[in-house]
Amino acid sequence: IGHFIGGSRILNYCVKGKFKHRIKSVISINPFLSPCPEFASLISQTTTPFLALVLPKSKTSALPIKYEHLTSDRRWLSYLHSKKFNFSTITANYLYEIQHISHVLQNKRKFNDFAVHNVLLIHSKEDPVSTVKGTEYFAKYCPAENIRLLKYETGLNNLFIETDHVFDKVSDDLITW
Repeated sequence: IGHFIGGSRILNYCVKGKFKHRIKSVISINPFLSPCPEFASLISQTTTPFLALVLPKSKTSALPIKYEHLTSDRRWLSYLHSKKFNFSTITANYLYEIQHISHVLQNKRKFNDFAVHNVLLIHSKEDPVSTVKGTEYFAKYCPAENIRLLKYETGLNNLFIETDHVFDKVSDDLITW
């Protein structure tokens, strides 16, 4: 199971991973396959590979993720603010990895070797960071035997720290899958 960038990583492993044939099922929640316009313009396809090569550990603020992008739940927002988590500063290497994974998973010729039989994709239409468009494309062309895409009308990027209504719906869907 993976969420956001982790959700993209598990899907990518099912394409390129050494032991992908041992995995029976995966769940990916709001995978970062197609960034929303606000984020797409900040992630340069031309300079990032160069930075990753020359300064792999250099920090970049290419993903200006705010707490308000993650959840609309006041209790969770209060908690995140109190802990002062930083989600936006990442290394050039990590940014390049994100771009590469997104490129692989948005090209149906590249994921012909997808080896997992059961795939559950969950995506919120309100996610302000990652669009459902990329997840829909992946679901349409993924060669998995049993693939299911659940789209939610409400909920921001992290559906597990959303309002009780959203969390309950996602939890019920996961259990019944």
